[in-house]
Amino acid sequence: SRLFNHKDNDEGTEKDIMALLEFNEIDLGRFLGNGEFSNVYEIESLRTQLSSEERDKDNLSQEEHARQFVANNAKRKSSNKSRYAIKFLKEDLSEDNPHKIITAARDLAMEAQFLSVLSHP
Repeated sequence: SRLFNHKDNDEGTEKDIMALLEFNEIDLGRFLGNGEFSNVYEIESLRTQLSSEERDKDNLSQEEHARQFVANNAKRKSSNKSRYAIKFLKEDLSEDNPHKIITAARDLAMEAQFLSVLSHP
């Protein structure tokens, strides 16, 4: 899904800006489920901190604007339910088979790439 679109001023084309977040900015919600390689949790909220210079929205970088957009839209306005989820690789993956963690990381990266091209409301 497109987290934030930015029109490139030089070419007039749109490019996607990914909102990069630190783990300590994410408040996890309830456990949603798991699979062979990972566990999935609801994101309850996102706590992004702006410097005093960044508080003026005209001075926000593209990346910071994307972070603020995601944080401000973490809950659906109509239902107040979480909009985002996060998936973690299971901690014990390498105990059984060291190649399992490589397979899990590849699967997770492919899933992220696949989901990034979907266009949905």
